Amino acid sequence: ARLSEMPTKAELDARLSEMPTKAELDARLSEMPTKAELDARLSEMPTKAELDARLSEMPTKAELDARLSDVPTNKVLENSLRNLENSLLEELDIVQEKANNHFEKLERRMDSLELTVNMIKVEYSSINLLVRKYTELDARVTGLEQKIS
Repeated sequence: ARLSEMPTKAELDARLSEMPTKAELDARLSEMPTKAELDARLSEMPTKAELDARLSEMPTKAELDARLSDVPTNKVLENSLRNLENSLLEELDIVQEKANNHFEKLERRMDSLELTVNMIKVEYSSINLLVRKYTELDARVTGLEQKIS
């Protein structure tokens, strides 16, 4: 290696300062499990015979394939979902049509009520006009009666 490519003393000192101290390494080592703890963990693990017994209880590839053949395919599921969606949309259309018919009926009734209210207003105005004319006529008749007598 070339001398220019070698790290400087400052770079080496920086690298050395980043390295853990003996106390830090000792602390890490004290946290590691002992041989007895590792042996205890190993004794808790299943043996090859136990694993073989578990594996023999598991279904074979042929058994899994047979089970999967009973599961509906994506195409069947898509068709079922499409049919369900269409049924829901048809039901929604029926409900919307009923609601529209109901609102149209309510609108016709409101138009009829509005017409009735307008007729009542006209009749009320006519009655007021007739009462005023009657009162004026009564006053004129009373005035004429007094002049005659």
